[in-house]
Amino acid sequence: MRAASKALSRFIPFWLFLFFFKVAGAIHYTMFPVLAESVFPVWQVGLIVGGAAGLQMLMDVPAGYLLDRYGYTRLLAYSTAIFCASAALFLLGVTPLVVLASAFLGAFGWVFFNPGVNAYVLVQAQKAFAGRFMALRDMVSSGGTVSAMILLPYLLEAPLHVMIGVVCTGFVLAIGALTRAPRDTTSISETPKIAHQSWYIRRHFYTMCYERSRG
Repeated sequence: MRAASKALSRFIPFWLFLFFFKVAGAIHYTMFPVLAESVFPVWQVGLIVGGAAGLQMLMDVPAGYLLDRYGYTRLLAYSTAIFCASAALFLLGVTPLVVLASAFLGAFGWVFFNPGVNAYVLVQAQKAFAGRFMALRDMVSSGGTVSAMILLPYLLEAPLHVMIGVVCTGFVLAIGALTRAPRDTTSISETPKIAHQSWYIRRHFYTMCYERSRG
């Protein structure tokens, strides 16, 4: 029990990343239609939100490949920064162009999140405490969403720059926490490629020829 608790405590920075991301992401997801309705008719807002969701669907498989290729924590950090930029755009003003650009960037913020978190947990969770690992993931994720819903009524009444400041602060804190989380080393780019290196091939060839000459 003590060993499991100690092992799980290593991932506190990752739980903090998950919490702050869900707080900021949930507020962004809820405030976006409210802001978009000030410059677009409701039916066009629905098309924009649906288009962003369609882009995420089309990117699901490529996102999984990119996560395997470049690493889960790395792309989670990059996509969180993109999500932060998506919210920060509204500081320029609520205009049709800003709304469309925010929807586009926000789609990339969400597309890497679920597969990236799930893949990271799958790789890091040890069999002895996998159930507790998964339970902590769900609890922290839900806690972030609940916290966002508690803050939301106050933020919707606050000035726009305050709302955007809270969202961006959440994303920045998420990135900071993620940099302290245990790194994943399962990406293709970080996998040793000794068997493909020329010096290894030459050494293996010379050894084989030497052994045959003695045989």
